[in-house]
Amino acid sequence: LNRDDIAVTVPEGIDWCSASLSEGKDAVILNVQDNMEEDVQTTVSIVNKEDATIVYLSIHVKSIAGYLKVTSVPAYEEDYMKKMTVTAEETTITFTVETNLEKWYVFSYDMMAYGAADWIEFNQASGRDGETCTVTVRANTGSDRMAYICFDVEEPGEYAMMSDYFTLFLTQGPGQSSV
Repeated sequence: LNRDDIAVTVPEGIDWCSASLSEGKDAVILNVQDNMEEDVQTTVSIVNKEDATIVYLSIHVKSIAGYLKVTSVPAYEEDYMKKMTVTAEETTITFTVETNLEKWYVFSYDMMAYGAADWIEFNQASGRDGETCTVTVRANTGSDRMAYICFDVEEPGEYAMMSDYFTLFLTQGPGQSSV
């Protein structure tokens, strides 16, 4: 069998994986897209160009879905959305993040200021599996505050508002002003 007589095939309908031969036709190059939905698998075959039914080698390709699980102390409520209400006093929330991905990121979005919440501080902006993130919500002596606290698997852009992975709706009522 000559190298010029072989091709690499991926089954029809598989759009998350592609395969090709290297320029020297001495290696198979697999391109597998990021997968956050579900575990998927397929078979890539090295076949005879003339008669694709003759398979010389099959490679089993499996893509494990990524996940991001966030828990908090104090615990957040969850019905149709994740939410937490804190008192007007300064409050600390500790989040623990579990993921099978390389890194996670955290950010806030103030729904009244249309940007990052300057009244919410994070002890770190990113982390790895099993690490905690301590969030400090500063005391409120003004009006009601509303923000999202979001954990994501991608670094947030300048206009990041919510996350597909974890978004917590946080509210903080007003306290007494000292006059």
